[in-house]
Amino acid sequence: MSENNGVLEREIKSGSMKDYAMGRVIDLSVHYKDFVTHSSTEQKLESILRRGVYSSDFAEKIKDEDYESVYGAPHNKRGVSVKGGDWIPWGAVSVIISSRRVRTEVSLPGVSGEKLIPIRSAPRWFIGIGLYDPTPRTLKVVLETAQKVWDEKPENALPIYNVRDNSLIWPKRMTNKEIVDLIGDQDRRML
Repeated sequence: MSENNGVLEREIKSGSMKDYAMGRVIDLSVHYKDFVTHSSTEQKLESILRRGVYSSDFAEKIKDEDYESVYGAPHNKRGVSVKGGDWIPWGAVSVIISSRRVRTEVSLPGVSGEKLIPIRSAPRWFIGIGLYDPTPRTLKVVLETAQKVWDEKPENALPIYNVRDNSLIWPKRMTNKEIVDLIGDQDRRML
C-alpha cells in the first residue's frame, strides 16, 4: 500500500469517526437528568474508552493489575462512583454515561451527590466526554487519546463537550444554541 492510500484511508476513518460522534450529539442542558458522570484523569482516559469504567472487584476478575481508583475511595470496591449529570469538576476528564443504561444507582451515606453504579459501565453506554473549560493542552491530550481508540472502533466515537456552557468542542465547535437548532425535536429521544 502506498503512503497516499494510507493517508486516504485515515481520512475516511476520521470522517466516519466524526459522523458517528455528530450522530450522538445531545443538548446537555435538557438531558442533565438523563446521565451520570464518572470523573477521572487524562492518563486513564484511554483505558476507560477501551474498557469502560469499573470497580476494583471487576478489575480483579479481569486481572487488570494496573487498576487504581483515582480517589482511592474504599467504597469503590464493588461499584463505580458517579455524580449527577449537572456536576463535573474543573480540571477532570469526565465520561458522560446514560443513566438509562445504568442498572442501579446507590446513594452513598454522608457523600453529597455521589452514587455507585454496580461493577461496570461499558463504553457502549457512554454518551460523551465532558470537560470543564479545558485548556488547549488538555483538549489536545484528550483528542489525541480518544482518536487513538476511535481509529480502531470509529463507531465508539463520542462528542466532546465543554460542560461549563454545554457547548460542543468536537467533532465540530458549536454553541449550545447551535446544538439546539441542529437537533431540534429529535433531541427528545430517549438516551
